[in-house]
Amino acid sequence: MVTGGAGFIGSAVIRRLIADGYATIINVDILTYAGNESTVAEESGYLGYRHERVDIRHAREIRELVHKYQPDAVMHLAAESHVDRSIDGPEEFISTNIHGTYNLLAATKCEIDESDALHIAEKELGFDIGPCSAQLMWRGLRSRPVWRILGYSSEPIPSQRAVLLIDANTAEVLEAVVEENPEDWDASTKQTA
Repeated sequence: MVTGGAGFIGSAVIRRLIADGYATIINVDILTYAGNESTVAEESGYLGYRHERVDIRHAREIRELVHKYQPDAVMHLAAESHVDRSIDGPEEFISTNIHGTYNLLAATKCEIDESDALHIAEKELGFDIGPCSAQLMWRGLRSRPVWRILGYSSEPIPSQRAVLLIDANTAEVLEAVVEENPEDWDASTKQTA
């Protein structure tokens, strides 16, 4: 899914996605002053191309599109970017660039929450996790939401530590590295006089 796909940069991205053979490409563009259907006229004949004339500022419509297409990735290029226009009408900038972006992020929220990610990590590792941290990040060219889990085994002085990357939508474990804990936790727990 590409927002702003009828603009200068967005249309170039759509041409590239078609050249790379992506099966489905959804162009979300309301066609304001910066978007023009002629920039993607040739691409509109591509079998997997769809143009959805939806305003990213309309949360319900964005949620419906994301639900309908379930995109693997979203490249968000719809924005008010001309400085002169920001001086004349800052409300449009705030509405599109902040509210529109928020609507898109809210519509693409993750299926796997932090608690689920920790349970998946324990199952994958085969040991109970003690001290740990979970961080949601975006990874790769396709910008998938991924949980990064750093965990230690649950003994008083952990014998193992692990780092896992878990896809926040599919629950797939993308990477898992387990090693003996090289840290000297015993020394750090001793009191000094």
